[in-house]
Amino acid sequence: METARLRETWTRCAPLLAELDALGRLGGNALVKIDGGRSDDGGALPETYTVVLAGGRLRDEFFRRDGADLEKLLRDAIEFFKKHAVAAD
Repeated sequence: METARLRETWTRCAPLLAELDALGRLGGNALVKIDGGRSDDGGALPETYTVVLAGGRLRDEFFRRDGADLEKLLRDAIEFFKKHAVAAD
């Protein structure tokens, strides 16, 4: 069932979302968007997520990526933050 699969995805992503929450509380912005209005070339509506990190310790750097694999997007965003964030003053 689709709902069960989505629940599993969000359950796996819960620790990553908590880490993203912590990063956002350092003064930056974090966004996870679910966009069901997008379609691929065949007109199908794949699971499409957007993850954005900006501001705070990232200063002028930002992360924005779209994709169907929420867990990968969250991991990539966290790695981006760790690589590009400046130390606290």
